[in-house]
Amino acid sequence: MSITMLLLSLAVCSRVKFSNARGWFNPVPFCNGACLHRGIRVPLRGCVNLHTPCENWACEGLNDTHGNLVVTECVRVAARPPYVIQSGGNGVFPDCCPKPRRDPQYNVLWKRRTTQRAPRIV
Repeated sequence: MSITMLLLSLAVCSRVKFSNARGWFNPVPFCNGACLHRGIRVPLRGCVNLHTPCENWACEGLNDTHGNLVVTECVRVAARPPYVIQSGGNGVFPDCCPKPRRDPQYNVLWKRRTTQRAPRIV
């Protein structure tokens, strides 16, 4: 493998999103070992789970005065019967994210459908 192909492969792979990270805020002020954004202090190489907005913020150092802030949101959830989407809970990220849950009404509806006789075609 040539060096050019190796560098091209690394460049492509570095752009792939492996998480639901919304993006980087460049630059975010860096003060006393923490990133500062919207009045919230995020420790360097640490993270903060928030309720409103339901997000995770992680701080990566950029230089002496600024840092990068990585924001991770809830993933989009889809559900098929017998599941429905339950809105987020009262906790912080990820507990405040929407989740699939089993619909208790589904079994009742399913039993009604299976016990009804289909019309006879003569």
